[in-house]
Amino acid sequence: TRVFGHETPITSIDVSILALHSLNAHKSSVVTNAQILKLKFAMETAHSRYPDFQHCLTLAASISPDHALDWLVLTDKVRLLADQYGSWPLHPFPENLGSELSEQQCRDPACLAAFDKYQRDMQLMSGTLKLRVLEVIEASIFWMQRQAS
Repeated sequence: TRVFGHETPITSIDVSILALHSLNAHKSSVVTNAQILKLKFAMETAHSRYPDFQHCLTLAASISPDHALDWLVLTDKVRLLADQYGSWPLHPFPENLGSELSEQQCRDPACLAAFDKYQRDMQLMSGTLKLRVLEVIEASIFWMQRQAS
């Protein structure tokens, strides 16, 4: 069985994802066709792995000061993505999850207002996660380019 990505042991991760062509393909995919659940899972992974990034600063610093600075930038981008954890908007009517409002709810101005707010919050969350994921990918690309030089 497949576990959630943020629960995958770090020793089981496919490092080919760090190839520049893979990172650029992921960046393009996020720009052209961002899927909210994939963005959410990236946020959850950033949240659970953020301490790992922090603890690797010493390794980066042992390579060079420039590597340390680049690692700090990447770690900060991971932190900004991880900071979104816990701010996922809650559907105001969990019994309707994945469907439209009931006829009765559509006639209730308070229900309509709550649902409109939820939809706006989800659009904002989607845009925020897209930006944060792109920032992590771009910092990763920069880091990998430095490794090649």
